Amino acid sequence: MQSEVEPESDADMHSGSDSTLTELESTSSVRSESERSESERSESERSESDSDDHMQSASASASETEVHPILAFYDSEHNAPFDPEDPETTFEQVMLWTDSELEHRHDYIQHLFPIPEVSGANPNAPVLTEEVRDAFIADPDLQENMRRAWVMMMAFFGWELATEEMAEGAHVRVGYPVPRRHFRDLAEQTWLQHSNHNQLRITRIIRSMRILGLYEEAQMMTSALMDADEAAQNVVNAETLGIWFDTSIRPVCYPPMFPKNDVPVCDWLLGLDPDEDGTEEVMPADDYEDESISRQGFLEGASLDYEAEGGGHPGIYEPHFPEHPLSAVLTPDVQSLYQHYERFSPRLRSERDSESPERLSL
Repeated sequence: MQSEVEPESDADMHSGSDSTLTELESTSSVRSESERSESERSESERSESDSDDHMQSASASASETEVHPILAFYDSEHNAPFDPEDPETTFEQVMLWTDSELEHRHDYIQHLFPIPEVSGANPNAPVLTEEVRDAFIADPDLQENMRRAWVMMMAFFGWELATEEMAEGAHVRVGYPVPRRHFRDLAEQTWLQHSNHNQLRITRIIRSMRILGLYEEAQMMTSALMDADEAAQNVVNAETLGIWFDTSIRPVCYPPMFPKNDVPVCDWLLGLDPDEDGTEEVMPADDYEDESISRQGFLEGASLDYEAEGGGHPGIYEPHFPEHPLSAVLTPDVQSLYQHYERFSPRLRSERDSESPERLSL
C-alpha cells in the first residue's frame, strides 16, 4: 500500500541541500561583514585614542617647553618679536631703532627692561618673574644683551661709556657714562626736564638692571644722572631724584615710590612665601620713628659698610635691620649717591611742602 506521502526525489533532495548551503553561506557572509565592521570600528577607536594621546602628549610637551616672553625676546636662539604681529620688533631690530623711534614708541621699554610690577602705560606687557630673574643671573649672554640695551638707551639720553683715554681726561673710571657730543641738547630733549615720561623710563631701567644682575650699571646710571642735573642747576624735580636714589640703593623688593603708592613689596624678591604679606615687615620710610631703619639710617649704614670694604670693591652688606634678610650690592658709586642725596634732600623736603609734580605710569 502506497504511503500518502511520497518520498522526495533526488532532484528535490538536491534542491533542498542547495537552499541550505545558500542560507549558510548568506549567514556566514553576514557574520563576516559584521566581524569586519566591528574590527574596523575597534581599529578606528584605537586610532582616535592614539591620536588623542599623541595630542595630549604634544600639548604637555609644548607646555613644559614654553618659554617666558621676556626670555624668548632676549634669547638670541628664540629671537622672538615682542609684538607677535610685527616681525620687526625682535631684540636685534630694536637695537637698530633711531632716537625718534625710541622716543615715540611706548610699547618696547617694558620688554627691554622688565620689572615685577604691572605697567600702567602698557598693562598687557609681561612682568618680570622669579623664573626670568634666575635665568638672567645664570646666563651671561642674557645680561650682555641687557647691557647692550642699556648702552643704547644711555646714548639716547646723551651719554657714551668712557674708553681708557676718555676716562683719564674726564677723571672717571673706564666704562663710566660720559657726555656725548651735544649732550645738553640730547638730555634736554629726553630726560633733563622738570618732569616727563623718560624719567619714568629711567626708573624702570635702574630697577630692572638691579634685579637682573647689572648692579654696577644701575648705580653708575643714577650717579651720572645726578651729576648732570647738578651741573644743569637742578632741573629735575627732587621727588624724581629721590625715587632714582631709592631705586638704586634700597633692597630690590621695594617697588618705586614705596610706601606712598598701593603697590606691595615683591614677595619673591624679599624671599617670602607667596601667601605671606611682607608689606608691614619692611619699613625704610623717611618719617619712620626708628632712625636705624629709615632711609637715612639705611644709607648711613651703606656708606659706613662701603668704607669698611675699602671702597671700589663690590660686596654684600646687611642693612641696619638685620632681622630682615635684605641686602644690597655695593659698587664704587654708592658713596657718590649718598653725597648726592645729602645735597638734594633739602629740595625734596621743600617740594613735599608744595604741590607734588604729576606722576605718570611706568
